[in-house]
Amino acid sequence: MKKTVGLVKDKGYNNRQRCVSFLKALEARDVSTMLLYCTPDASMHVVPLGSSFTGLVHSFGKFFWNGFLESFADLKIIFHDMHWIEEEAEKVTLLVTLQAIHVFPFAGINSSGSQLDCWHIFIFQLNDLYQITSIEVNWNHPEMKAQLMHEE
Repeated sequence: MKKTVGLVKDKGYNNRQRCVSFLKALEARDVSTMLLYCTPDASMHVVPLGSSFTGLVHSFGKFFWNGFLESFADLKIIFHDMHWIEEEAEKVTLLVTLQAIHVFPFAGINSSGSQLDCWHIFIFQLNDLYQITSIEVNWNHPEMKAQLMHEE
């Protein structure tokens, strides 16, 4: 008798893959897929931009990511580091660099045509169904402004 053996991945693996898939959908400019990875009540907070940059992923997040994608062309995401503790597999932290060309004003930064090459930290919380329940983005806004506005 022939037996088929399937690979069962652990919770941490599945959660890590979901977070990477979320960011790959961002790179592919596919906000609809990004939203599919999130619960309907998933929250998002963009640090350090303040309370105006906090809300539900399906409303505020959709607005934020669509605005970002409209403002930056040729987005590339470089993955640098991923952190998780298996006992706390529902929390995944990713350090990435966003590279893109600034073509339209975004978050108080006028369009410059400059190249963005800036790191950001994404902290995801997930549930038992591998759905994202919250996203905290440690947005490196001061570095973005310095690069795009040619500040020292």
